Amino acid sequence: TAVQRGAVELGQHDDAVRALTVLPDGRVVAGGDDGRILVWNQDSNFAESQSNDGRVEVTAIAISGDGRVVVGG
Repeated sequence: TAVQRGAVELGQHDDAVRALTVLPDGRVVAGGDDGRILVWNQDSNFAESQSNDGRVEVTAIAISGDGRVVVGG
């Protein structure tokens, strides 16, 4: 039997989101004009980590084969 989940707000950026991807384990990664990269865990509904110190907009996110986030601004 499939489990259906309702919509959940996981948090937000302070400006426009420019890059978004989903990791193989289901975490959502988003980067944007506020210069932050947020990694959300859908099971706990909060941002697990933040990286990039906000000096440059995040316009691309790449994921390495082992699931680490690699970022280009």
